[in-house]
Amino acid sequence: MKTSLAIVMAALFACPASLRADRPSVAVEVGVEDARERFRKGVELYREGNYDGALAEFSKAYEIAPDYRVLYNLAQVQNERHDYAAALKLVEDYVKRGEGEIAAERMDQVRTWSGELKSRVAVVTVQCPLPAAELLVDGLTVGVVPLSTPLLLNSGVHQLQLRKRGYETVTREVVIAGGEKVVVELPPPLELGIPSATVVSVETTPELSAPSQALEASDTTSTVSRTPLWISLISTAVLAGGAVTFGALATSQDAELGRELDQIPADQERIDELQSDIKRNATLCDVFSVAAVVGAGVSLYFAISTSGAEKSASTRAQKAQRTVAAGDWLYLRHDF
Repeated sequence: MKTSLAIVMAALFACPASLRADRPSVAVEVGVEDARERFRKGVELYREGNYDGALAEFSKAYEIAPDYRVLYNLAQVQNERHDYAAALKLVEDYVKRGEGEIAAERMDQVRTWSGELKSRVAVVTVQCPLPAAELLVDGLTVGVVPLSTPLLLNSGVHQLQLRKRGYETVTREVVIAGGEKVVVELPPPLELGIPSATVVSVETTPELSAPSQALEASDTTSTVSRTPLWISLISTAVLAGGAVTFGALATSQDAELGRELDQIPADQERIDELQSDIKRNATLCDVFSVAAVVGAGVSLYFAISTSGAEKSASTRAQKAQRTVAAGDWLYLRHDF
């Protein structure tokens, strides 16, 4: 949900540890014209609610003139983008690089904020018996296993992939909640070119006394379970309903916040409460939306695989019928 300009201005001037606390001094002290211009653009984009643009401009300013105070602004932008893991890393880097220079009041604010971020981030340890395999999280490479340190991941649904040349790719989806310490065990991928089972060819003479018995056997193999497909469809519908519900709540509270901001004098306690509720509901809406999309993909996979299995079973049944038509007694060779 797009945050209105009124909400952004309220966050700038009402919340503790606001962006403007570090803007003027950093923009002046960097002493580099390009960095100062980038920083100014980042401030404007943040006020407009363009957090991706603000992230790009602040990052470029820090690249040109790496003043530790810009890390605080970058952390706030990541917080607004709901990337709490990235925000937490930036806050910790800000404290480390600014050791001995950060005011006591600001440090108190940073500690409080850091605790809030940790409640929205999970510490994930990934284990796999195959060394030197590349690990990807949501399509992005994070390193090779075993990792030297655990991962910091936002609460929600994540896709973990393990790949290595000469091996099949292992994919697993995990749902994690904030504040958890999770251990994810990934199975070793199968080496390409090695079948998972031994191929055996045997010759048997099944005791089928009539064509009807052969047809019954082929009909049995044509039965394909649709239970996984129905489960995934129902789960997707429930998740989509949750996303719509929390999105509607956040939208309603956003409108109420706008009315509160227009009141003179404004009820600051009510404004803070609404801002907190909006962020919570928006986060839940995002989580349910992502889960619904994943569920839809799983449903599509089951639909395609079920259809293919049914066609294969039907083909086998037709072949069996043609074989039965050749005689009343069957002496068949089975290759497994």
